[in-house]
Amino acid sequence: MDNFERMLEEMQQRTVDEMKKSSIQIDKDKLNSFKDIISDLVSFGNEYADKMSQSHASINQEIIKVEYTKGGETIHRGFYCPSLVKDLIVGNLKRGKLLKKKP
Repeated sequence: MDNFERMLEEMQQRTVDEMKKSSIQIDKDKLNSFKDIISDLVSFGNEYADKMSQSHASINQEIIKVEYTKGGETIHRGFYCPSLVKDLIVGNLKRGKLLKKKP
């Protein structure tokens, strides 16, 4: 057992111990529905894992232009998607700028 597996096992054991000590009640129906959702997502990921590299390659072929920006974290891509509503609500924010060279 390597170091990561040992740490993971210790964390799981501590979690189980803390859950036994706590007075939190877990709804079994919600837990089972959550487990079903996670298992569906895992099976979906396993089903399409081999197609991921193909789709990534096809997307890379269609890229025409790559641009880099700096700033504009408060307004998501405000340079290309200006929003009059966000300007009224959050005013006086920088939209960021395009860079001429790769950072």
